[in-house]
Amino acid sequence: MRVASAVRLAAAGALAVAAAGGFIAAPASAAAVTSDATGYSQVLGPPPVTPVGSCPFGQTDVASFTMLSGSMVNHGTSNNNGDWGGQTISGTALFSVGAASYTGHLTYWNGGGNNAKSQFEFGFTLNFKGSGSGGGLSINLHGHATSNANGVMTVSNPPSGSIICS
Repeated sequence: MRVASAVRLAAAGALAVAAAGGFIAAPASAAAVTSDATGYSQVLGPPPVTPVGSCPFGQTDVASFTMLSGSMVNHGTSNNNGDWGGQTISGTALFSVGAASYTGHLTYWNGGGNNAKSQFEFGFTLNFKGSGSGGGLSINLHGHATSNANGVMTVSNPPSGSIICS
């Protein structure tokens, strides 16, 4: 459903409730936008886990990816209680780390949210499988963090997973 149609439908429903003498809560909004991911790039920093196998790079080399083709979906929801959103990217990517580069399939998801009490959560998953100047490369990484209303981290799972070179 297009966003404009959803807004008109929500407005019509709110007017119907108001006309009936009912209570109307503050409006909420939600949207998802799909776009071509070609050219999108992101610097990831050094590998968060020790690479396994014959990797031509180490844990201090900076990694990044550039999408060669694929799609990207950005989504978000907002209401009086807070905001939530995320991003999914999937397609063919050039993955660079140190002097090595690899071409293959990348899927990257990240998302998070916060509420009116200042609680927040965030998570990500990155999967890549490809080949290139350094041989074969398989990556599976994920992480998550959550805080309470006092800003205290209640869950902190630093990035973990695997980076395997062959």
